[in-house]
Amino acid sequence: MTSKTLWPIIIKLAGLYTLWQFIELAPGYVNMFISWYSPVEYEQQNVALWVYFLQGIVTLLIAILCLFKTKGIIKVLRLDNDDEAEILQLNIHRSQLLKIVVIVLGGLMFLDGIPVLSSNLLRFFEINKNVPFFKDPTFSWLVFAILKVTIGYCMVAYNRWFVNFIELRRKAG
Repeated sequence: MTSKTLWPIIIKLAGLYTLWQFIELAPGYVNMFISWYSPVEYEQQNVALWVYFLQGIVTLLIAILCLFKTKGIIKVLRLDNDDEAEILQLNIHRSQLLKIVVIVLGGLMFLDGIPVLSSNLLRFFEINKNVPFFKDPTFSWLVFAILKVTIGYCMVAYNRWFVNFIELRRKAG
């Protein structure tokens, strides 16, 4: 493995991690959109909403760039050396390494989501409120926890699909 093949792998790993962080921010976005029309402290909520929105867009943009525009990032950061003599002794195929990373990230996401899901389920059913479930502030966290556990499970169980998708995008771009 040369440095030309190592840098794309590292950048794609950073993209997967950034995408994971974007998914973690999703409940905050949902809570802000639900409370958008609250008459109390409208200006502060408006500013916070735009900050969350900007943060989400930047995070998602970084993830997309890292995953699908890897060659452009390598050129901008000048990581592409023309030295082919610099061979790294890693005897593992790129897709196998991506498979390992997808499994590890999916496992972390799954294991991190289980306690959050269980506590949110208990909190959601424990509190008896006279509000519709979708307006309950804990509902978005419950949905997030369910999605996090499901996505983590899918990343572990169907890792080949994720690796094939990343490889196809790499070959197409």
